[in-house]
Amino acid sequence: MVRTRTAVVAVWVVLVSSAGWSAEQVVTSFETQDDLKQWSISSGGTKLVTEHVTHGKRALECIFDPKGRWSAVGLAWNRPMKDWSPWDVLVIDVYNPNNRPIRAGCTIGDEAWQGKPTYWNRHNGGTALAPGKNKWVIPVHGLWRGEAGSKNNDIKTDIDPTRITRLNFSFGGRGETGRVIVDHIRFLRSERPKDLWAFDFGPPSQAVMPGWTAVSNRSAYDDATGVGWRGALWD
Repeated sequence: MVRTRTAVVAVWVVLVSSAGWSAEQVVTSFETQDDLKQWSISSGGTKLVTEHVTHGKRALECIFDPKGRWSAVGLAWNRPMKDWSPWDVLVIDVYNPNNRPIRAGCTIGDEAWQGKPTYWNRHNGGTALAPGKNKWVIPVHGLWRGEAGSKNNDIKTDIDPTRITRLNFSFGGRGETGRVIVDHIRFLRSERPKDLWAFDFGPPSQAVMPGWTAVSNRSAYDDATGVGWRGALWD
């Protein structure tokens, strides 16, 4: 690696305290009924509310449907933006008014998945949302196919962020009752301090957080980026 380990550690400390967002693209903040038409929603009922709003004047409340086939609430973006590559993360604000954590999942597909539309060829991510305010951050780059414990078994490449065709969110498990409030779905791009680097060492298929540069055993040195492995590791 052209840059030393000592430099990497020093950069990490600076980036944590200095990183910010240089650009934002709002997908929706659920202000009007027209905003709801962007989504196919399966739930026990929906309404625009003024409580727990994080952007604009309204948010979307979804009542859990305990008879839901896969989850208590599902949101599918009807016409997802195709090219996510200029962005680092997709962020969604979620308020959990229940007195327990709830499950949340995201499904992301691309054109390659459309050609072989199986569960294992799309990205199946998930998290747990604690009671109260939550900010769910989904990295755009390094989205593996399948599940975290079984990645890219059929199609060997990650989800292509320039050819997205599907985005679904789910909340709550089958048979659950309750509700959830969703607001301010947006893409963000990070701002990295000039001439500072942070390296994320891992396998070729890995999600990369904003401001970090992915490095794997396949990262050959590139003059354009100025980083990468060159020759023997001890050179």
